[in-house]
Amino acid sequence: MKLKLSSPQVGIKINEWYRQICGFHVMKAEKLKAEIEQEILEMEQDQNLLLFYQLMDFRHKVMLEYFEPAKKASNDEEIKKLLETIEHSQTKLTDMLEYYVHFFTGMFEFEQRNYLSAIAYYRSAEKKLNLISDDIERAEFYFKLAEIYYHMKQTHFSMHYALQALDTYSAYRTYTLRIIHCEFVIGANYDDLKCYEHALPYFKNALKRARSIGNPRVIGSALFNLGNCYYQMNDLATASRYLKDSLEVFEKENLTHLNRSLDPLFMLTQILFKQKQIEESLTLYQQGIMKACDLEDEIYICKFQFLKALYVDAEIKIIDDTLDLLEDKRLYPDIEELALDAAHYYNELGLFEVSTRYYERKIQAISKIQNGGHLYENEFDSSFIGSNCRIIGHESAAIGREPYGAGGQTPYNSGDYRIS
Repeated sequence: MKLKLSSPQVGIKINEWYRQICGFHVMKAEKLKAEIEQEILEMEQDQNLLLFYQLMDFRHKVMLEYFEPAKKASNDEEIKKLLETIEHSQTKLTDMLEYYVHFFTGMFEFEQRNYLSAIAYYRSAEKKLNLISDDIERAEFYFKLAEIYYHMKQTHFSMHYALQALDTYSAYRTYTLRIIHCEFVIGANYDDLKCYEHALPYFKNALKRARSIGNPRVIGSALFNLGNCYYQMNDLATASRYLKDSLEVFEKENLTHLNRSLDPLFMLTQILFKQKQIEESLTLYQQGIMKACDLEDEIYICKFQFLKALYVDAEIKIIDDTLDLLEDKRLYPDIEELALDAAHYYNELGLFEVSTRYYERKIQAISKIQNGGHLYENEFDSSFIGSNCRIIGHESAAIGREPYGAGGQTPYNSGDYRIS
């Protein structure tokens, strides 16, 4: 009679599978997954380990969605049912399994843009983090906290966790993609602090790394992030060069099915309108509105319409309707940016009352962004919350705006930095 495999043996292999997932090593992860599935058939019965496998299978699918986004919608319902089944299971979960359930459920809620729900699950997971001894697993948790705090505009919290994750990933040669993601987060946070001289080295280093591994999706995002940073600095010529390069990568590598391919196209159109290059900007506008419709991207459809309404048609109703839609979606940073564009434009035309109204709309958006942070003010020691570009107690040796709504569900901020 053949002896059954012990569940701890299989558990060790699942841990290795998770490390490969965290490193986005698809072939190694797929190989380990196949081996584990076979070993489970030959394993002694262990309900907790089967749940552990199911959770890692969810995480495996999340990794694959990164490379094949088209699979995301079909996986979401399956993943939701799995997490609900585990959460409502009568099986007594070990502390370790509770950590993974809460952590991965937080990841799922984040992908659904239910940010307050996601952070609640992450906080529950953090209570069990002391059980995780593996450096890479802890770094993965820190990165996910950095990611969500960036989207919630909690800049210093995000920076704190991103630097911890970066320190760990930098000690390993095979986690280049996660190092790039950390550099994106740190650069974006510095930009939110208007410390562009600190942001640019992170974005430039991320681009260099992305090119070294030949990942076109990340190269396109890195180029966009650099273009966005120069745009914030009002260096429109340099911004345009990076944005054109970003758009070229997305088009050349057949990545235009990604919504992120709209980022450089919109910002280029925005720049051309500001430079009063109307004919060229209208050509890009037509491309952008068609692509946004093909991708069923409601936000970008409205934002492209906003540009034409402001700079060509003088349709104040469309401008106001766009800002109202963004308000409904709690996309306050987008409101801040577009309302300021409208205020500047009408000020140039000498329509000072109209201009003042849009300045006021911008101020209201800033207030709502700032008010969003009050729930988290006391989560860290106050000495950590600085107001300048230095992160107290930790500066990285490595060189290298999503909105927050108190309602709990906030879509992505379509014109901001790309984190992955």
